[in-house]
Amino acid sequence: MNIHKIVEEMENQLHAALGLLKLSKGHEQKSSLDISRKTEFQKTALKKIFNLTKYPTKQTREDMALLLALSPKTIQIWFQNERKLRRKEERNEDESWRILVNISVITLYNIIYENEENWKNNLIKEN
Repeated sequence: MNIHKIVEEMENQLHAALGLLKLSKGHEQKSSLDISRKTEFQKTALKKIFNLTKYPTKQTREDMALLLALSPKTIQIWFQNERKLRRKEERNEDESWRILVNISVITLYNIIYENEENWKNNLIKEN
């Protein structure tokens, strides 16, 4: 089996798992915004994705929400706040980075879980 087939199979499995997560979540709407503190794992993952794109697409935000157990709205607001913070810090920098980017679910998964052992250890410490 060549590497392309393996990657394609992994991506298919991730899409299937993401689909199951979407089904299990349903279309539940929260009446108020989730203002709980984000874990170190969630903050690290958000920053990693932010370094790839300052403007993730709606689909990317929804996938991130499922992978990070946050609402899409919480992720959208985090990105808005982070862009505002960075703009304050880097007023005179070129703004050519303002491009919408759709990140594949396998890339999101790899970025978020690249240090899975560290994540598991942090999760145990936080609980």
